[in-house]
Amino acid sequence: MDDDDDEPGDLPVDAIETHALKSHDLIKGQDADPTISTVKTCVSLGTRPNQVQMKNYSVEARKYLRN
Repeated sequence: MDDDDDEPGDLPVDAIETHALKSHDLIKGQDADPTISTVKTCVSLGTRPNQVQMKNYSVEARKYLRN
């Protein structure tokens, strides 16, 4: 491939591979986020929190977990 064929703003493939997020990076980020980790736990367990539990969650988490 000729370098003259590159469009303005195109990144070289090696730069994309260097900066691409890996699945373990996404998992670590999700686990570090209190809202996402709360929702992720409920989804993985296949349960919905009861009203008492919901009061302990952030407003954002409650929005994701509401009926």
